[in-house]
Amino acid sequence: MISGKMTAALLLYSSVFSRFAWVVIPRNYLLFIMHVTNASAQAFQLTRLVKYNGGIKNTIDAEIKASKVVADPAEPTTPIPSQKQESN
Repeated sequence: MISGKMTAALLLYSSVFSRFAWVVIPRNYLLFIMHVTNASAQAFQLTRLVKYNGGIKNTIDAEIKASKVVADPAEPTTPIPSQKQESN
């Protein structure tokens, strides 16, 4: 499953740091290419997510709905079984 929030964050992060890698003296071409490649991959993933949801508005609505999903407090939880201690 593709997370729209995480994909957007990674796209922004890679874009900012590709700019940094280009501006720093001496230029770090390897870091620049790595961030540009990552930004391209994240942009592609974001377009796949938008196409899957049928548009940008539906994608935003789906992300909001997914972030509001919480556990039902009325549903009983099962305790984690503890390991039995062997006694001698």
